[in-house]
Amino acid sequence: MRSYFIFTLVGTISLLEKTVNSFDVEPYPTYRFRDYSSLSADEKNAATSLGYDKNSWNLPGTADFEYVSWWYNINMDYYDHDGDGNYYEPNPDFENNAAILGFVGDEKEDVWDCWMTHYEDYTWDEFETYDIASSYTDLGWTKEMWDDETLPIPDSEDKYFSELTYKEKTAAVTICYTQKIWDYEELPFCLDSSDTINNSTNTCDWASKSIFRCKDGGVSEHCPNVCGSCDSSESVPMLSISTVLMYTSVLVFFALN
Repeated sequence: MRSYFIFTLVGTISLLEKTVNSFDVEPYPTYRFRDYSSLSADEKNAATSLGYDKNSWNLPGTADFEYVSWWYNINMDYYDHDGDGNYYEPNPDFENNAAILGFVGDEKEDVWDCWMTHYEDYTWDEFETYDIASSYTDLGWTKEMWDDETLPIPDSEDKYFSELTYKEKTAAVTICYTQKIWDYEELPFCLDSSDTINNSTNTCDWASKSIFRCKDGGVSEHCPNVCGSCDSSESVPMLSISTVLMYTSVLVFFALN
C-alpha cells in the first residue's frame, strides 16, 4: 500500500543483493512488532531518538522515516535529527538506535527495506533489476503509475487485505505486507508457528508463496500472520488512507519545525 507522504529522494540507493520471494527476507522482525509497553527504557529512548512516539510505534506505517530506505536513513539526516539544518550529512545515530531495537546483523538492511519500507522509495527500474516488479504488477501497479503520482492508483490500494484476491495477497506478502500491516492495525501482532504444517514438510514460508493455500483451515490456523487470519472471529476496522496521511503530515510538520 503505497505511501504518498514520502519526500522525493536523491542519490544512489543500496539495493538487495538477491531477489525477493515471500518470506525470504528474514528474520521476521518480532523486535519491531512488539507493543510499546513491552519496550525497555533503553529501547524507548532509542525509539524516541529515531522519531517514534507511542502511537507511531504501535501503528506501523505511520512514522515517516519507515518509508525511507536503510541506506538513506544512515547516509542522510533527512529529518534533521541533530537540528543543525543540514539534511545531507550522515546520520550515524540511526543505525545505533536501530541496533538497540533489534536491527542487527548482515540482514538488517534487507529486513528494514522490506518490512518497514516495502521498497516504496525504490524506482521501477530497480524493481525490475531486483525482481520486485512482479509483486507490484500483481497489485495493479505499472511503471507509469509508479513514476507519475498524478495517475490513478490501483484498486488494490483501497481494499482491505480480506478483499484482495489470492494473487494480490501473495504479492503483498512478498513485499512484507501481512494483513495487520496492510490494514494499518495496531500492535501487538500474532505470530505463525515455526513447526511444520499438519505433520507435513511444509512450513508457513510455503504458505506465503501462494496465499491460496490458506484456504485450508489447518494452514490458516497454523500460519495466522501469513494468512491474515489473526482475527478470524472478529472484524477490525482499517484506518483510512486519509487518516494515515493526516497523522503523518502532523509528524512531518513537527519534524521540520
